[in-house]
Amino acid sequence: MPEELPKIDVDTPEDLDYFIQGVRAHARKILELQAKEKDVNKEHLPLLYRAIDQWLLNGQIQVEPNMLVNGLSFSEYARQPREMEEYDQRLEKQLQDLIQQSEELTERAVEYRKALPTARAAALQRKQALLDEIAAEEAAIEARRLEARAAAGSSAEPELERTDEMVEALKTSLKELGALHRNMPRRNEAAVEQMEAATRVKQLFRA
Repeated sequence: MPEELPKIDVDTPEDLDYFIQGVRAHARKILELQAKEKDVNKEHLPLLYRAIDQWLLNGQIQVEPNMLVNGLSFSEYARQPREMEEYDQRLEKQLQDLIQQSEELTERAVEYRKALPTARAAALQRKQALLDEIAAEEAAIEARRLEARAAAGSSAEPELERTDEMVEALKTSLKELGALHRNMPRRNEAAVEQMEAATRVKQLFRA
């Protein structure tokens, strides 16, 4: 490259590698299309791939002297001490996102741990209240059942007794009515006879 033209400056050597990878993929695609059109045996493709790789390597060797990495030649850049990895903005963002997620999860874990005793106590209280309500309902049902049995047992006998008494009273009344009907004529006849006898006695005393 003429000295008057400025050299291409890249951030990292990987930028050149990325460019070469793109050229390699494009060259292989063209090779495969040409081999298919010209009916080239597939067994020859690996040899042709190696030829492309060698051509790209030769080109990289010729291009590197005309490029800079952050203002340094490739050889000078390679001699620089590597105290840390190259800064990658995408990795840095991913790292920050992971740190943020970790902090959020930690906060949630702390909140859950704080809320757990209260939630457990509330759940136990609700459970106990439900058990108490069930027990009270069962007791009320049993009490109503006992009351119903007691009421049925105590009321059945008096009702039967009252029914028997009414039947007996009715029978007695019917007997008395029957006897009254039968005795009424006799009593009337006796009363008439007594009245006639009394009249005769009075007449005797008057005579």
